[in-house]
Amino acid sequence: SNQRFGATLTLRFTGEVDRETGGFSRYLQNDVWARVGNSYRPMNYRDLLKKSLDASFGDNFEIDGIGFFEALAPPRPIRESGADGWLEKPVAYVVLKAKDPSVDRIPQMSMDMHFNDTTGPVVLPIMSNSPQIDAAKSSGLRPLKNLEVIQTVDLRDMENSQKGRPIIFEVQAKADGIVPELPELLSGYMNAMPGYELSANGIESRPINLIEADGGSSAMKSMMMFNQQPQKIDYIQADETGAYRLPTERSWILTFTPTASTVGSAFTFPTLNDKLQGTLVSRQFSDMDVVTITEPSVAVHARLLSWKNVILCGFAFALIVIGYIALRRRKPVIIKRASELPTRITPMSVITALRRIDWERGAVLTPSQRTSLISEITTLEQTYFGRSESIDALQNGEATDQLRSALDRWARVGG
Repeated sequence: SNQRFGATLTLRFTGEVDRETGGFSRYLQNDVWARVGNSYRPMNYRDLLKKSLDASFGDNFEIDGIGFFEALAPPRPIRESGADGWLEKPVAYVVLKAKDPSVDRIPQMSMDMHFNDTTGPVVLPIMSNSPQIDAAKSSGLRPLKNLEVIQTVDLRDMENSQKGRPIIFEVQAKADGIVPELPELLSGYMNAMPGYELSANGIESRPINLIEADGGSSAMKSMMMFNQQPQKIDYIQADETGAYRLPTERSWILTFTPTASTVGSAFTFPTLNDKLQGTLVSRQFSDMDVVTITEPSVAVHARLLSWKNVILCGFAFALIVIGYIALRRRKPVIIKRASELPTRITPMSVITALRRIDWERGAVLTPSQRTSLISEITTLEQTYFGRSESIDALQNGEATDQLRSALDRWARVGG
């Protein structure tokens, strides 16, 4: 079924063995001094245990993570075959996925244990059991507790055409046990935003991460050597079924891309799968901050009204108003009095007057008026001073009328 599941490695022993051996905490630590042969040397028990787990499970399973329980956690009293006096200590939590549906058993693993008796040091290989599994079919959602999900939407690039106007959606989940796959975790994320789609390659799934206490650190080892009490830890306890599970966390990055359809007015947050119990927090990027959203959706266009955009829009509006006022206060120079018009109508005097109108009133003319004025000046220049033969077709009176008409027409503009 290609489904992840967790396997817990635990040690079971009697109280007498625990007293005689000094406990089994050293197998969860590195750099522990132990007697090997006739001398003492540091042993990396934790690393050796990890190598043994990798070698035992690597052939038939994909190992997505190996985590270790707290070294100093006290063993839990249990009954073994109905008898009291037994203890149980969790050692490792392994996240596995069968490579082949035909796999029907978790393989045995070997763990070397070091003891001392009257003759000297003794190394005993201890073999684990080999429980059966069914890798051919799914068993549904794996047991988990304390599920926490945080989902964050980023709408800031919706107006950025260079980046493709994407919507980025991030999901972070944490739980005691195996966090399920995204389709089993959330509902409704495929249709969160009308006008956008989530393609097959638009989902980036990040590796699963096991959260463990630092039981094998050199700092804890030093505290033990100097008989100092380590900081109190809330050790992981077995659940009502007697199973131990380390917390795991997973995250996904979803990239929504626009389609040809009409873009909706709101992004609707996905909801938690109704078969799961846990907390779901929705958030949104606002500029460089992240704010919590309590509503089921967030308006798309409202995001543009951030404080930065408001200031920029207000500044731009103020510039427009100032420019408009300055433009209104500027009095256009109108050539309309007889003294301001050329006294003698000639091509040179009319063209000069029209250029003066363009220079003094060009800023207040509409774009179409300015274009028309420049075009008429160019036409008059080509007619009377160019190589055109059209001037020969004009009688002296007709030329004068043409020049006077152009001058009167533009002298009245804006008047």
